[in-house]
Amino acid sequence: METSGRPVALRAAALARAVGIETAGGRFTPLISAGTRVPCRTAATFTTAEDHQRFIKISAYAADGDFTAGGDELGRFEVVLADAGPARVPQIRVSFGVGEDGAFAIGAYDEHGRALDVRRL
Repeated sequence: METSGRPVALRAAALARAVGIETAGGRFTPLISAGTRVPCRTAATFTTAEDHQRFIKISAYAADGDFTAGGDELGRFEVVLADAGPARVPQIRVSFGVGEDGAFAIGAYDEHGRALDVRRL
């Protein structure tokens, strides 16, 4: 199941800015490059930082530089983990997609391919 975020700006049927996530210190980590034709999709694997963590928080942005400041926030999301375990053990595959109309969507799956609940914050 996917959750929608804010729309992504397009230019000539391609991403006007890179789409990615915010990491420590407000840094921007691009996952889909600016200029990529839509529709497009990519995925990245995430894990937990603490033992028995129940959620993974993800902030998605469209941005140009090394930092999210000045970028367009596409949404803040919370992936609800099915099982809480030791830190760095869960392998959560998160997909990021942009439709032909610029619609941004995010989905998450556990290591067995089961869909996880993604909530927009």
